[in-house]
Amino acid sequence: MVSAEDQWCPLGSRPLTAAQPGRWSYAKPYRLVAFRIRPGSPPSGAGQDHLADDFVHDLPGAAADGEEADVAVEALDEEFAHVAVAAVELDGLVDDLAAINTAGARLARAAAGDAAYVAGAIGPLGVRIEPWGKTGVDEAEQYFREQAAALLEGGVDLFIFETFRDLNEIGAAIAAVRSLCDLPIVAQMTTEEDGSSLDGTPPEQFAPALVARGADVVGVNCSVGPAPMLETLERVSGVSDVWLSAMPNAGRPRDIEGRNIYLSSPEYMASYARRFVGFGVRLVGGCCGTTPE
Repeated sequence: MVSAEDQWCPLGSRPLTAAQPGRWSYAKPYRLVAFRIRPGSPPSGAGQDHLADDFVHDLPGAAADGEEADVAVEALDEEFAHVAVAAVELDGLVDDLAAINTAGARLARAAAGDAAYVAGAIGPLGVRIEPWGKTGVDEAEQYFREQAAALLEGGVDLFIFETFRDLNEIGAAIAAVRSLCDLPIVAQMTTEEDGSSLDGTPPEQFAPALVARGADVVGVNCSVGPAPMLETLERVSGVSDVWLSAMPNAGRPRDIEGRNIYLSSPEYMASYARRFVGFGVRLVGGCCGTTPE
């Protein structure tokens, strides 16, 4: 567990401490569509040695221009960088998982230099694991290990797990990273408005379990808006002395003419960002609906 006095992955002259809450920018999987990556239509060069360069070629310029991309560099005092490279099962891309993840991490590393942190983001596999599915926990751990190893090779400073509903699955992800390194881990579940995970595990159970399995920071992201998320983190804080992260959606989406529209205003989200920081949350960001669009 990381105490308030500990330094976290010291880089350069200003290491991350509990006194420096971070603001994170999230790169969403749907951004793949913006780069013309669709199921059945892999980018040119898929399966070739230069796939990764072809896949991420335009991202540094987009990030430099201030646009959200799959590699985003944005944070409080430019102290952090966050790379989110989705491990998606697109035709022709599965075999290039390592190349894509390593290239994405290296791009973020180059943009961050020594003045920022680079986090490798890993999400759920998209299949249910035992006892609810046919995929074994050991098999899931191996899948996560492949992606984690690629991100590690790319130079990440920490790992962030996001949008997990299953404690067994995120446990496999934590075990995979811990088998490779001792870098900090931010472990985030996604919950209903009552605070329980989508599989029904309450925060009083999943928070201590995540810490016991090796997480340094415990948090919640996606699914709900900031108000219920703050209530959930208050419950987490009541049972576990651990750093917290919060990355809510901009409320619940509404279907308007076939599009999911998030109606929470920037001012509303900003007011809760201040409340999160006031409560002691150390990583504050946003998930679905929090892009400029």
